[in-house]
Amino acid sequence: MKIELPWPDSALLPNNSSGHHWATKQSAKQQAISDATWATKKALFDDIGPRIDPEFDAELSIYFYPPDNRGRDVDGMLSSMKPALDAIAKTIGINDRRFRPVHLYPLDKIDGGRVIVVLDQIPF
Repeated sequence: MKIELPWPDSALLPNNSSGHHWATKQSAKQQAISDATWATKKALFDDIGPRIDPEFDAELSIYFYPPDNRGRDVDGMLSSMKPALDAIAKTIGINDRRFRPVHLYPLDKIDGGRVIVVLDQIPF
């Protein structure tokens, strides 16, 4: 299953939250949840392959296409995806602890940025 998402709001980066009230990133978090929920529903509708079985692990690959050439650390990019990954898990009905292994791929910039999440079932 392939899920295409917009580039995460910079408010979701853990390095940007130091000293800020939690509510300052609430709007970005809600938008990420909404975007991921709808993108996952679209992927479920469009996908002709087998569904993800919540009883088995699902291999998670995340492809990061940033909107510019700024240096970004991979752990920060993954952290900014937490609301989206939670929404994906909830939408397909799997506990996110079943996302294993997790592969992260920081790639070249594209206009506007994008994140592509690919889930593959591991049937054992």
